[in-house]
Amino acid sequence: MLLADSGRLREALAVLEPLLESPSDESAVYGQALMAHAFVLASLDRLDEAITLADKAVKIAADPTTRAMALLI
Repeated sequence: MLLADSGRLREALAVLEPLLESPSDESAVYGQALMAHAFVLASLDRLDEAITLADKAVKIAADPTTRAMALLI
């Protein structure tokens, strides 16, 4: 999220790509990847896609912080 927050959206997508292509069995890792991807998509004004991913992140988030961040997005 730091990359995306500083406007480095392409780099953020490059970092997230492997995590999204081969999702981790750990819901904490995958939930954070989904939440971060939703943030990047929202920054790119791709809101429908961002909402879909954020909703998915809320459902699988293992911790309250990730769930809260996904809800904010």
